[in-house]
Amino acid sequence: MSSTDLLDMVEIGWAFPLFISGCSFFFYSTKMITSLGWKSLEDRRRLARLGMLYKIHHGVVQCTTIAAKLVAPPQRQRRSHDQQFKLISTRTQYRGGSFLPRSISEWNRLQKETVEAATVKVFTSRAAAEQS
Repeated sequence: MSSTDLLDMVEIGWAFPLFISGCSFFFYSTKMITSLGWKSLEDRRRLARLGMLYKIHHGVVQCTTIAAKLVAPPQRQRRSHDQQFKLISTRTQYRGGSFLPRSISEWNRLQKETVEAATVKVFTSRAAAEQS
């Protein structure tokens, strides 16, 4: 592989290690991602989690074990929507970052118009607009 091939790969944006004189340089694909107009991986994962919770809540995806854990809180807060869920308490931080506790806390922070969307597409577009 010649040096011009390596520079072409850098311009494309591939993540790869380049070893020059014993030093390691890593080139990441951020240039390619920003040029495509994609959101960050964290934002895309957040939208995927919220979309899946929407599908479970509205019965699009049948998951009885998770649906049984989606319980309404005892009383409604002042600045909340009607479809909030009770937060799941965990003893370890490891479990607190799992799907349900993390998704429920993000779901409860959504606006009323976003949660009351009629379809999954409308929901994800509103959640993405709310995020940015």
